[in-house]
Amino acid sequence: MNEVKRRAFSGQTSYRVALLALAIGSALAFFAYGRSWSISILAEQGFPTLTVDLSGRDIEPAGATVAVVGLAGIAGLVATRRLGRRLTGVVLLILGLLSALSALAFGLGSRDSVSSLVSDRLGRDIDPAQAMTSTSLWWVVAALGAVVIAAGGALATVFAGSWPQMGKRFAREAQAGGSALEQGESLQTEAPVANPWDQLDKGIDPTI
Repeated sequence: MNEVKRRAFSGQTSYRVALLALAIGSALAFFAYGRSWSISILAEQGFPTLTVDLSGRDIEPAGATVAVVGLAGIAGLVATRRLGRRLTGVVLLILGLLSALSALAFGLGSRDSVSSLVSDRLGRDIDPAQAMTSTSLWWVVAALGAVVIAAGGALATVFAGSWPQMGKRFAREAQAGGSALEQGESLQTEAPVANPWDQLDKGIDPTI
């Protein structure tokens, strides 16, 4: 019974779960990386109070690309076959894990990168001690989305060999359609066109 369930999941079910995981993970990553991850309020003597808002794309631009990679992975899994699907799965697995680690490194690490980005945004060096920086938890959502994308890639890597080969069916239909068209053309070209003068010689009115 367990073997039957395993085979059922390794086929059509795992294929749908992988595509759904990539869609959900990409949506989470797109939304999370577009939100505000850090807000810095700078109050230096002699300068007006400034507020610098940094999104996830500003802080982790490389990690934000995982959303685009996830959507491209959906097209890759649908359009390719066994080997192509496995390679696509490996790429999704690696990039998903790297993006998740990048988001976790920001959330659990130092804020030196934020101070550097604020300095670049203002066009001058700032004193981190005079900047009040607060961070949100959108990096958690970004890390979750990247993990879900990695899970979809893992499913493709393991179960792609048992997934339906849609490309072969479409190829057979296209080949069948082409053969029918060629047969129709050959029938049309083989049918001789009667000569009107020959019909007149035989007493047949060609205008009828």
